[in-house]
Amino acid sequence: MVRSVVEIRGSTGPFEAALFTPDGEAPPRGRPAFLVCPSFFLPRGALAETLAELLASEGAVALALDYTDLVGAERGGIRRVNAWDRVDSQRSAVGWLAEREDVDPTRITLVGISGGGSTVVETMARDPRVAAAVCLWPFGDGSRWAKSARNVSQWRKMEALVERAWQPGHDEDLLPCYASRPGDPAFCVFEVPEERGRWDVQTAQFPTAECRIPVRDFESWLHLRPEDVIERTFPRPVLVVGEEGNLVMPVEEAISLARRGRKNVDLVTIPRSTLASVWDYYDSADVLGAIMGHVVSWLNDQELLTPHEATA
Repeated sequence: MVRSVVEIRGSTGPFEAALFTPDGEAPPRGRPAFLVCPSFFLPRGALAETLAELLASEGAVALALDYTDLVGAERGGIRRVNAWDRVDSQRSAVGWLAEREDVDPTRITLVGISGGGSTVVETMARDPRVAAAVCLWPFGDGSRWAKSARNVSQWRKMEALVERAWQPGHDEDLLPCYASRPGDPAFCVFEVPEERGRWDVQTAQFPTAECRIPVRDFESWLHLRPEDVIERTFPRPVLVVGEEGNLVMPVEEAISLARRGRKNVDLVTIPRSTLASVWDYYDSADVLGAIMGHVVSWLNDQELLTPHEATA
């Protein structure tokens, strides 16, 4: 397998991606392709590259995205995470994959992680070139998800910050990605100290994940409602994976998203007993293997994973 870093031109600027290609030759337009889309602000190395490498080991071409806003970011820096820009970047990457001579343009599948699992539904609904999507612990309604993580007082603080961000002189108001103290305004909320500790471990390994987010970009996720557009993916297949006990992305969000789809949408929920922590899918080979076992089986059932054989 060969790993390389490529640059893709998108409507919002260039962005990088890690490309994984299997060893050996493939017939022209013979390989399926996967576009793996990270979560809100974790870089591709946190999980997306691991998934891409696993998919490439099955004979596919796999691309793990970094977005325009992730290139060159440093710990504590400002990062753009606008949801609609993410959708545009994904569509540019789909086009890039479709132009490769070794890729079958009719078998390009999106794989999204957390918030990325929500944006890929929007991308698929807009882009007929996408053959299928795998949504790993997504939300179905951004506003509902954000409210569910906060009490009434915390949510009112967030509403006030969003309202102020649209007033003159506040267009660059910022939020931390996660709150350092319970109750502080932040993009995501951890109320359990153990989970915050695991986040600290992640940011020690991937310092660029510790960043500040424009409040207006936070608001863009409130308006992202993939459950309103998932019907437009029909009849192309969609797999939604939820995780019981996930404190960041409740399993109820995945269930709601899947229920709004049609017969093309399959739902898998991972039992809480499988996971010691919400972060185990980032650093546990056993947990990741169990999840990918479901995904690979589903992809094979949909004939989206096996390369075409060369003809004599």
